[in-house]
Amino acid sequence: MKFFTIKFFALYALFSVGVNAQNQNLSPAEGEQCGFVDAENRLRSNNPKRLNDAQFENWLAPKIKEFRAKKAMGRVEDNIIQIPVVVHVIHDGDAYGVDENITDSQVQSQLTVMTEDFRRMMGTPGYNDSAVGADVGIEFVLAKQTPDGCPTNGINRVNMGKESWSEADIDAVVKPSTIWDPEQYMNMWSIIFTRTDLLGYAQFPSDSGLGGLNNDMGPASSDGVVCRFNSFGSVDYDDGTFHLTAPYNHGRTMTHEVGHYLGLRHIWGDGGCSVDDYVTDTPLASQPNRGCPVIDTCTEEGETEPLYDMVQNYMDYTNDECMNIFTEGQKERILTVLENSPRRSGLATSNKDEEPTPVDNDPSIALSSIDIPSCGTEVIATVDITNFGTTPLNSLVITSEVDNGTSSDYNWTGTIAPGASQLIDLPGVNVLGGEFTYTVSVSQPNGKEDNRSCNNEISQDFKMTSAYASTSVINLELKTDKEGSETSWEFLDGNGDVIERGGGNYWGNFTVKKSFEVDLDQCYTFVIYDSGANGLCCTNGEGYYTLTADDGTVIFSGAEFALEERVNISTRTLSVDNKEFANGISLYPNPTRSNLNLKVSNSSELPTQFAIYNMLGQLVKQKQIHSTADLNIGTSELKNGMYFIKVSKGANTVSLPFIKE
Repeated sequence: MKFFTIKFFALYALFSVGVNAQNQNLSPAEGEQCGFVDAENRLRSNNPKRLNDAQFENWLAPKIKEFRAKKAMGRVEDNIIQIPVVVHVIHDGDAYGVDENITDSQVQSQLTVMTEDFRRMMGTPGYNDSAVGADVGIEFVLAKQTPDGCPTNGINRVNMGKESWSEADIDAVVKPSTIWDPEQYMNMWSIIFTRTDLLGYAQFPSDSGLGGLNNDMGPASSDGVVCRFNSFGSVDYDDGTFHLTAPYNHGRTMTHEVGHYLGLRHIWGDGGCSVDDYVTDTPLASQPNRGCPVIDTCTEEGETEPLYDMVQNYMDYTNDECMNIFTEGQKERILTVLENSPRRSGLATSNKDEEPTPVDNDPSIALSSIDIPSCGTEVIATVDITNFGTTPLNSLVITSEVDNGTSSDYNWTGTIAPGASQLIDLPGVNVLGGEFTYTVSVSQPNGKEDNRSCNNEISQDFKMTSAYASTSVINLELKTDKEGSETSWEFLDGNGDVIERGGGNYWGNFTVKKSFEVDLDQCYTFVIYDSGANGLCCTNGEGYYTLTADDGTVIFSGAEFALEERVNISTRTLSVDNKEFANGISLYPNPTRSNLNLKVSNSSELPTQFAIYNMLGQLVKQKQIHSTADLNIGTSELKNGMYFIKVSKGANTVSLPFIKE
């Protein structure tokens, strides 16, 4: 039988500066490389029925004894276990290969190193000539199928709009929103941590839940391994595109973390010479070792010669180049966990490393980038089309749709060979603002039916507000909620370039004040993010943000949103050629839903005409005014958003903003 198994849970969690007091005592010790112990403590804190160390070892010990007995009787087959892996590359919009959006080759180098290490491969850095060194018999391969059976290269790139993440946010937001079935895949995440002194962290396995212990395995939504992007992969295979930092640049961070995921403890037992790692052929050690020393940290009475620490073992803290050993005892423990532990044993029959059934026509779509111009009315996207069919892709219908706006069909023609991809810029689709969902789908490949529809559509939710302010300065006042580290923001110009950004390291209930100089007749965008997906108020404190003009007028104030909120601000100058004429004209109701009324102070001096423009300056409606009845203006045909109405009488004009809801 072919076996597949495993799951990672990266060991190096980094808590952001603004972590709350309740969690501070659970964060890894300062300077700790591996957050395994602290990650386990957090799991137990949130899942009180989860087994403690002693309970887990009491469950595992007889299983290991059974494994040894079967092996002695020749009943353990020496199979190679292949584990399907999905790697989630988390980034903030960087181009492919830039910073944390690491290349496919860097991702593959990590799996290559893990296979070399677990197989003790001759001629590779994973080989050793130790008498107790073991070929564990596990290989790691990128998945070839998605959970619903579509083709994949096993690398899931996700733009989550934020550069760095705390461990709490990774477990609460990143993992649940990206994880693939943990019984079918080993989930790995490459990411930037808020803290820089840890490398990753991993979720330890649990028992089967049998025997009346009524234990809790911990959430499946967090079951996987996390690693900082610049320790993910090996410089030994660098093709010139890798982003790695010595001395943790040979891929052993993930070898170490996989060991934890499969039930191995640190070589010093996380307690010194009096605490074992429950493996008989690894010498006792009193502490983690760094660098690559020759050292005996647990000298015993009557010892005639040093019993050196096994600093070459993958479960120490030594430099990547020093590590090259899993022992036979560690192999027994790993294989026993793979056979008996939930969500480990379930992977044994996974077929996700096998190619799906070939079909003729199978285009796949992914969002490469989305642009919502400041003060604009369109969503403009670039999509990545991959041809997973067996025939060249020469034509395709790509449909873009905004649920509170319009849709557009784009008839693409060209050539995409089987297995190849191409970026395609799509026409803009009008959006009304507010909360909306942008969806892109593909159909009719080569004018025929799509043979596999599970990869035909992708969507993303947005919230956008438009505001007007005739000002030279936009002031920001921001108060975070109790989880201040979850909050970050950006202030963008009309081209979408970042003028200034902040956050990601705020304390809880922290107040921020910033001022941005702006030009008149321009468009700007303020975007606020909350990685906890609960905004600034209501569930975790009473935070808020307020944007004001230079005279103190409130442009926009918000607090309640999910992952992000975006405010488009126009500084277009209102033209007023005659102040007396302007002072005599007003609008109501504003905002309006169906009708807008012009009010003039002197009914005998009616304006002669009005014209309505959208935020891009496009004329959308105009009319001559002949009587007071013409001062009631229907707006039901207008899309939601901000407009200007220009009212004229002879040479006198005034432009007034209003909002259509």
